[in-house]
Amino acid sequence: MAVKTPGVWGIDLGQCALKALRLENNEGTLTATAFDYVEHPKILSQPDADPDQLTREALEQFLSRNTIRGDMVVISVPGQSGLARFVKLPPVEEKKIADIVRFEAKQQIPFNLDEVVWDYQKIGASNVVDGFALETEIGLFAMKRDMVNRYLQHFQDVNVEVHLVQMAPLALPAMSVEDIGTIAKNTRKPLSVNMGFGIRQRSTTPLLSAKQLQDLGVSVVIYPRMLTACALIGHAFLVSSAIVTVAGLDLSLANALSAVAGMTALFAWLGSLTRSLPGVVVVALPVAALASWLPFLFANPHRFSFTEEPWAALHIAVALIAYALLIVATMQALMLMGLQKRLHRGLPEPNAGELPPLLTMEQFLFRIVGAGFALLTLTLATGIFFSEQLFGKALTYSNKIIFSVLSWVVFGALLYGRKRYGWRGRTALNWIMAGSVLLLLAYVGSKLLPESVFGA
Repeated sequence: MAVKTPGVWGIDLGQCALKALRLENNEGTLTATAFDYVEHPKILSQPDADPDQLTREALEQFLSRNTIRGDMVVISVPGQSGLARFVKLPPVEEKKIADIVRFEAKQQIPFNLDEVVWDYQKIGASNVVDGFALETEIGLFAMKRDMVNRYLQHFQDVNVEVHLVQMAPLALPAMSVEDIGTIAKNTRKPLSVNMGFGIRQRSTTPLLSAKQLQDLGVSVVIYPRMLTACALIGHAFLVSSAIVTVAGLDLSLANALSAVAGMTALFAWLGSLTRSLPGVVVVALPVAALASWLPFLFANPHRFSFTEEPWAALHIAVALIAYALLIVATMQALMLMGLQKRLHRGLPEPNAGELPPLLTMEQFLFRIVGAGFALLTLTLATGIFFSEQLFGKALTYSNKIIFSVLSWVVFGALLYGRKRYGWRGRTALNWIMAGSVLLLLAYVGSKLLPESVFGA
């Protein structure tokens, strides 16, 4: 009688189904020997669903057709149920890393540490010089104890011993390149990976491209983010078709708003790829989709010849890019305000495992503000001092000029306060919101308000 080789079952309790994979280590070769998929009759998050009952039924069905006796059981829980943070530590004595991490845990975890199960993992190797660890990056992971016990209870109810609990988003990135290749080679069914543009363990490790994954033996690579790229290309085509006409450039309000919305979505999407602007693209893309229809719904030509006024066209293009960057900064500021409110109330952050530290997002926010401010400065300087050369008429102090200058002053004061006094948090976010409102009045308000609300 053949002796069963001990293996490891990985079980994922998802919202839609239970997914399971069994691995064995046969003389140094990692082999996938079994898998299962048990779909729930209802999505666990539906109002009329009983998550505990549906999970129990799925586990019972899984156990009825799989034998796990003698195997180790590893389960993954949804990432939104816990918190993941990746932090670079300052230079510190190697033996004191644990103490520093505990201090970081108190800062990063919005609960009393006695209420959570938490641990950390060093990411990659750090340079150690004279006993000091330099540029050490650690992953900090935490979950409320009652949440852990809730998931474990599902398995205790069916007499299954769980040896390890892991958050789902960390499962694939925790694998090495060799692990992925070995599983792909020894999987009896075609192996597919649903990804964006690649898989990265952390910033310290190289990106795995689609070609590299396919070279490792992955059969199918799915690209959900490519749809976003196609949508942005389509938006650019529609806007350019509306703006560039035979009679000249049409820079009506509808066309300009559509162009700004498209660029805002583009900048937000690029930021999401680097994880510097998480969440902003979710708002920017639908707004851009709606704005793409504006040129067709509100045709109001405002044309001038590009060949006769190329510098004016360039001036307007720079202004639109500045507006788009500062709008992205505003959306990021709103998101940070929401996250800070949740943190202060002791609520767990949604999709916490996918979010970089608040400090990192705030630093990137100020880079966007700085770039937008530089372009806004160039726009105002050229518009004020070279109005006759650009547009063939002297400068008039209209709503657009006055509100634009006020917005420039606010953003300039914000950057000065950041550098001089270290402004951050709610103070900085309020300044960003004030500057953005003034900028909105400068462009949209100039079309809707009386010629000058200041009586000039």
